[in-house]
Amino acid sequence: SNSSFVTLLFVVPVDVQFTLSAPSFPTNWNRHQLSAISYQPLPLPLSLDYLPPSGFQQAIRSSMIPSMQEPRATILTLGVADLSKATQFYQETLGWTKSAQLSNGNISFFPINQGTMLLSLYPAEKLADDVGIIAPAPASTTAFRGMTLAYNTQSEQEVNDIFASFQRKGVEIVKAPEKAFWGGYSGYMADLDGHLWEIAYNPFLPLDKDSGQIIVPTVSSPATT
Repeated sequence: SNSSFVTLLFVVPVDVQFTLSAPSFPTNWNRHQLSAISYQPLPLPLSLDYLPPSGFQQAIRSSMIPSMQEPRATILTLGVADLSKATQFYQETLGWTKSAQLSNGNISFFPINQGTMLLSLYPAEKLADDVGIIAPAPASTTAFRGMTLAYNTQSEQEVNDIFASFQRKGVEIVKAPEKAFWGGYSGYMADLDGHLWEIAYNPFLPLDKDSGQIIVPTVSSPATT
């Protein structure tokens, strides 16, 4: 007797992982069901009768949908009232380097965290329009917005030195450095648009001496037998 063998090949992006349990294949599958779950119709023989049922399709579809399970951030965008002045503040007052390749007359990009992340400055009204909301009237730069940014240092003295530089340059100091209740030492400054930056020394979050990045404590897994 002749035996026929059919191989089903599902092509998915390399960064997508999913696990499938062995299904029970009914006899009422058809070509249209398989083509609905593939990026392109597969060149299957016309005699093929066994194709995935609708429930199986949904399982594959949901497992192929990208998610935000990888905890990371890539771009931090600050809405600003005057792009030129805000760019000048971060360039000249803070001494950060703007990316000439990425920036243009509509947006400014500053590579941060050794180029692994971008800080962008974008007109607040255009940012609201991009989100699809109505931008509120310009608020006071002292109004609290429910978020802060942080710049960690290697020591308390470094915090003091940075704030001394702020004073010389006329930067708005919202809170002078002081001992914090959580065991660190920090203060706050505001940029031209009222975005708050915390300058902090946290003895519980040491920084890598070369990269300046936080050394996140790792918890070792319990030994298994």
